[in-house]
Amino acid sequence: MLNKAIDLLYQAKEKKIEIILKDEQLQLKIPKNQEIDKNLLNAIRDNKYLLIDFLRSISKSNSEQNKIARITRDNFNNKIPLSFSQERLWFIDRLEGSVQYHIPIVLKLKGVVSKDALFNALQDLVNRHEILRTVIVENDGVPYQHILPQGQFNLTVAEKSVNYTDVEYLQKYIRDLINRPFDLSKDYMLRADLIEINEDRHVLLIAAHHIAIDGWSVSIIIKEITDLYNAYKHGAQLHLSVLQFQYVDYAVWQRKAFEEGLLQKKLSYWKDKLLGVAPLELQVDKVRPAVQSKKGANINYKINKELVSALQLLSQQQDATLFMTLLAAFKVLLYRYTGQSDICVGTPIAGRQEQEVEEMVGFFVNTLALRSKLTGTASFKDLLQQVRVTTIEAYDHQEVPFEKVVEAVVKERDISRAPLFQVMMVLQNTPDMIDAGQAEIQLHQGLAESTHSTSVFELTLYIVETADGLSCTIEYCTDLFNEDTIKMILSHFNNLLRSIVKTPEKIIALLPILGSEETRQLLIEFNNRDLEYTASKTIVDIFEQQAEQLAHHIALVFENQSLNYKELNERSNQFAHYLQLKGVQEGTVVPVCLERSINSLVAILGVLKAGATYIPIDPKYPEERISFMIDDVAARIAITTKECGQVLLANKQVDIVDIDGDWGSISKQAVSNLKVGITPGNLAYVIYTSGSTGRPKGVMVTHANVVSLVKDVDYVSLKNTDILLSTGSFSFDATTFEYWGMLLNGGQLILCKEKTLLDNKLLKQEIVNRKVNKMWFTSSWFNQLVDADITLFEKLETVLAGGEKLSEHHIEKLRQTYPAIKIINGYGPTENTTFSLAYNIKERSIKKPIPIGRPLKHRSVFILDVNNQLVPPGVSGEIFLSGAGLSKGYLNQPELTAQKFIKNPYSTGQHDVLMYKSGDLGRWLPDGNIEFLGRMDEQ
Repeated sequence: MLNKAIDLLYQAKEKKIEIILKDEQLQLKIPKNQEIDKNLLNAIRDNKYLLIDFLRSISKSNSEQNKIARITRDNFNNKIPLSFSQERLWFIDRLEGSVQYHIPIVLKLKGVVSKDALFNALQDLVNRHEILRTVIVENDGVPYQHILPQGQFNLTVAEKSVNYTDVEYLQKYIRDLINRPFDLSKDYMLRADLIEINEDRHVLLIAAHHIAIDGWSVSIIIKEITDLYNAYKHGAQLHLSVLQFQYVDYAVWQRKAFEEGLLQKKLSYWKDKLLGVAPLELQVDKVRPAVQSKKGANINYKINKELVSALQLLSQQQDATLFMTLLAAFKVLLYRYTGQSDICVGTPIAGRQEQEVEEMVGFFVNTLALRSKLTGTASFKDLLQQVRVTTIEAYDHQEVPFEKVVEAVVKERDISRAPLFQVMMVLQNTPDMIDAGQAEIQLHQGLAESTHSTSVFELTLYIVETADGLSCTIEYCTDLFNEDTIKMILSHFNNLLRSIVKTPEKIIALLPILGSEETRQLLIEFNNRDLEYTASKTIVDIFEQQAEQLAHHIALVFENQSLNYKELNERSNQFAHYLQLKGVQEGTVVPVCLERSINSLVAILGVLKAGATYIPIDPKYPEERISFMIDDVAARIAITTKECGQVLLANKQVDIVDIDGDWGSISKQAVSNLKVGITPGNLAYVIYTSGSTGRPKGVMVTHANVVSLVKDVDYVSLKNTDILLSTGSFSFDATTFEYWGMLLNGGQLILCKEKTLLDNKLLKQEIVNRKVNKMWFTSSWFNQLVDADITLFEKLETVLAGGEKLSEHHIEKLRQTYPAIKIINGYGPTENTTFSLAYNIKERSIKKPIPIGRPLKHRSVFILDVNNQLVPPGVSGEIFLSGAGLSKGYLNQPELTAQKFIKNPYSTGQHDVLMYKSGDLGRWLPDGNIEFLGRMDEQ
């Protein structure tokens, strides 16, 4: 994992070229008569600003610390301390193992291979670099480094009998070798296996533990093995430079520098910079393990050269590096995925500021936590400048070991996540292919990539510069994400980069990340775009049509009373005529405060037939709430009984109609249908929400809204043979579905007293005796009934449940017991008329959260981010609802209505001009259903 700037400096040094910074300009010192490597010069030119920033930070670092202290060999007294990074990996290994920190180097050898030359090369390498033959021993629980003697390395040669030409088998074989654990107390930190594919093709697999090497070390190892092998094979002399120091010297130096307080000032920077950083809440596909998982896989993606050239040009124009531009873009993507403005991403840095360590193998790499505050109103150019400053500051303070930063900043660890950041980004250049004469040795990346099976972080984005552009790989935790999700992230990153180079001045909240096919999928394939819905009839029209066609069919039952459709129509007509005598007319709002009864349906039908709007009021409401509702609608007349309406009766400003006590007068009215001028757009009812978050809100629902919910629907079968037992409170909007779902489709509506609903035995008798085949339940009540007596559901054909998140366990129990029952999860706020989405639960075994489904017919749904932009499938966002169910807003609250019922940017016509901001979180699943994720105000 090479830092680009350091890698260029290293390559230049190999060519005897010195890169220096003078007067804020790069200067190159090139030996006389030396042929110049054009590719290297082009790379230096293309990364000019990166090199300037890096050399500036090195200069500042050296001047501030007086170079801290030169690395010097010390008298260790057989107790050589670990570096801070080593110590962290040692603890991890002791706690859970450390396979995820194995580093594979897969070398492809062509031609006839000399095993003796290869063994000697490896032996010399291990003899030369003490860290490769260093084990870790304990003394009173404290780890120390112990260097093993020279000359004991072993090269393993794989059996020839196996067919290694089978690529899948070879990959599995290599993966198993890489994942073979190291015993840090006994083993060399590097092992090698030679695999013979045929006489002219071999693979040399080197597996090393990260506790001994880093990305820079990999380049050193490859180069030295190649040089040594060629020398031994051809009998040539090779004199590698003498190493002035070993890794143990560095470990002692680092400890001393920290203990003597030389790094405290720089540590203070990190404490201030990272204080209060929040974890990144990426939406995962699976339940997050209680302890952070390290299981991993990787996905590859290419970014073409044309786009890379545009990104490099933008970087130069903004006095930034390609790394800074890519990091800023990656943070925009994370911001768009999470809605979080505080984004911290990790990145490695080579950690080799001192000249003495440039040729040493060891674990020098450090980790920087790069934190940014993003706002949707900032342009990408603005963010890039912020990232640039943060990155330069981080380079200036890179000497502080990441382990000490974590120790200073993180006061309480969450063992399910990595500390400070959960996502990392690494920019690399392609390692050079090394010519080794007749036995050509090349780094074989394809095989190396195929062997990854671990992931230290939730996501790590590796970006490698190649001749063809950028090669991107995301290493991801397989216990959190599915492969399709990672492919989508890479695709969106590519889309975002294209958007950035096209309009870098655009605010980051509006930079497109979705492709055209994804947008079509979200707006059309997953949605209902057949929104040309125009209700031609009112509730009254349809009910009267049912009364004419099914006159003697039982419409309503309550205890020992029942009315057929003709009788219910005539009684409600009589009541409507009576209300008109009382001054009720089109537009009048009439509170109805009644218990469940035959007359409760007569009352609301009568109000509608009179052309008015009803407000259902539960008699159990607190006196203050009932008074508020009466005052809010400026009611002049209200319907109740002496038993129910004490608050109403005490209000002398309201004309009270006692539907029971006044029935003698009511029954003298005509039974004929009334002729009023209402249309489907008139208000049918105003229903008040709980008001738990403040002032109760009266939601205005039209006839058309109700009709769209229960007529010609696609989420449930509603027919004249249905018998539904109503479970909802009179003032609960689920009764919209129950009452009108039956009465507008010729079905039979059963009402019963509350005590029957609350007594499982009585409820079961009611279901059986009335031959009920459909019921709606709140989720919590459904769970209680399943646990208490599941046989209660035995005779039902259809169960609808909702109002809260469904319990997978209880749904599965019912599905297993009575597989023929159709179970529907219904979701929807009052503001969109009871149900907006529905999901038919067909699974017998339920392992995942139950979706809330797809939009109902003539309804549409959008999942948007905090800036009202479409989010990709799988990403959390707020649920917005539109279409035929959308109510008229809140009574007497125009400001709140304007806040919650906003303009629909994805409108296709007059039927979805507005959409409702639900405050609920959800995400699209791959099959077009939606998963409910909770309330925004609970996050």
